[in-house]
Amino acid sequence: MNKSISPQRNKGTEKEDQLTNAIIDAAVAVHRELGPGLLKSVYEEALCVELTMQNLAFKRQIELPLVDKGSPLSTTFRLDLVVENSVVIEMKAVSKLLPVHEAQLISYLKLSGIGLGLLINFHESLLKQGIKRQVLNLPKLKNAVPLCLCDEKHTSQNIVTEQLTQAGRKIEHSSFAIVDAEAGDRGSYTEQQWPLVRRMIHATADFEFNGLTEFHPDAMQAGLKAIAAGAPIVADVEMICVGLSKPRLTHFGVATHQFISDDDVIENAKREATTRAVQAMRKAHRAGLLDGAIIGVGNAPTALLEVIRLIREEGVRPALIVGMPVGFVSAAESKDAVAAQSETPWVITRGRKGGSTLVVSAIHAMLALAEAQETNP
Repeated sequence: MNKSISPQRNKGTEKEDQLTNAIIDAAVAVHRELGPGLLKSVYEEALCVELTMQNLAFKRQIELPLVDKGSPLSTTFRLDLVVENSVVIEMKAVSKLLPVHEAQLISYLKLSGIGLGLLINFHESLLKQGIKRQVLNLPKLKNAVPLCLCDEKHTSQNIVTEQLTQAGRKIEHSSFAIVDAEAGDRGSYTEQQWPLVRRMIHATADFEFNGLTEFHPDAMQAGLKAIAAGAPIVADVEMICVGLSKPRLTHFGVATHQFISDDDVIENAKREATTRAVQAMRKAHRAGLLDGAIIGVGNAPTALLEVIRLIREEGVRPALIVGMPVGFVSAAESKDAVAAQSETPWVITRGRKGGSTLVVSAIHAMLALAEAQETNP
């Protein structure tokens, strides 16, 4: 490690030095990739990605209760990151570190009972000039609040549902961090729903989907349960089936189906003066594929309308409808109709915007969440 970022107080143990060096290397990698000038939340997300790649346990945004003379106070603080239950990281994105920032870190160390901390300012053009290390020989403080972190190994890095290369993972997670930072208010979504919306924004660079995307209250639970059970995915067009990752689907035993170009579908559409999408959904129903399935519609509003008819008139019960057809004729109306029925949970995009890419993104997000639930049931 460069001497200019050596400890500011007492030296730590060899193990502590190795850990802080690893953290600093991760921070440098983030800064090298993103540069200065972004929001603190972006750097925090990216640093979490780097720490995960180094297989370091951490927790983020940990609430630190305050106690005065044995009585808890209503005010609390939040620690940005605690790594391996041993290092508090306080992150900044400011023009210059001030003495108050160092005092803040020292207070966090005293209050948490953790004696080692790093203060990192990502707005420095040369990151080593924005890193300060504090090592405190802390006695048993009566006001320190123990943090229960030892059993909280960070496991957000899935295996099957992640990019295959380290470079790909870094790019994708950095992109997700930027989406999180620039998306604005996302308070209308739950912790499970936001990853789905985030992936849709990531796939389209269209932040309007933060608001246009709506969920039935049971949508995420129904979708995750269906994936875990290996339920089929029935799509309106081949593009969805091609876009979905085969290894990710195979992991859960999920098969995809679409019939839009089958000869009998085309012939029936001509004979009955309907669309191929309508006939494709009817064929899926005759094959017994719709009950318990995830239905993805990104292109054809008539496919969505036919699914609703099958639900209401023939008692079909899919597990989930991901209804996001794009277009000017019946696209918005078909999605309104999906939201108006209560028999089957749904995820939709309101209005004319949509597309097969969004359906693929939504299902990929659910696959990732399903894998995370396998790891942390």
